[in-house]
Amino acid sequence: MYIIDYLKPEAISLKAKGKKKKDIIFNLLKNAGDAGVIPLDKVEDIYFAVMEREQQGTTGIGNGIAIPHCKTDLVKSGVIIAATFPSGIKYFSIDNKPVNILFLFIFPGSENKEYLQVLAKSARIFGDETIRNKLILSSTNEEFREIIAKNDIIPIQKGNNGKYRSEEHTSELQSHSFISYAVFCLKKKKNKD
Repeated sequence: MYIIDYLKPEAISLKAKGKKKKDIIFNLLKNAGDAGVIPLDKVEDIYFAVMEREQQGTTGIGNGIAIPHCKTDLVKSGVIIAATFPSGIKYFSIDNKPVNILFLFIFPGSENKEYLQVLAKSARIFGDETIRNKLILSSTNEEFREIIAKNDIIPIQKGNNGKYRSEEHTSELQSHSFISYAVFCLKKKKNKD
């Protein structure tokens, strides 16, 4: 599977509006519920699951990207919701810079490997400044998806044992994720001292 397999055109909000992180996340979930991307009757519960994860530490990973996420059995399969904020929004990112692109990941609780691989793969792809700039400047939802598709060329697949694995260097991607998380923890500790 590829990132765009989780990101439907109707789950993308280009040039989105909002100031408060909580309101932005709720509105994105509500729009996704209205579009049938996630169950409309589960929007509030999914929102609380995302915000519970958000309380553990910021998901603003730096360079204008935020990836709020949660695992919940309120969805049957993985979903990505995306929004661009060309002027940027305050998000309390690890680099203290505004967020221009938000990717909201919602995955079933049972899909831990898939969830981690999609997060790691996304962080790598969206770490490229050229890709980020193209996404921010997208004029249509299809163009947004096409930019991602052009840069996501190796699928995440289930291995012979039925578990998800990536054809890429999964251990390398996990290392990048752990390094990013370690940097975040060190910065958080430094700010407390």
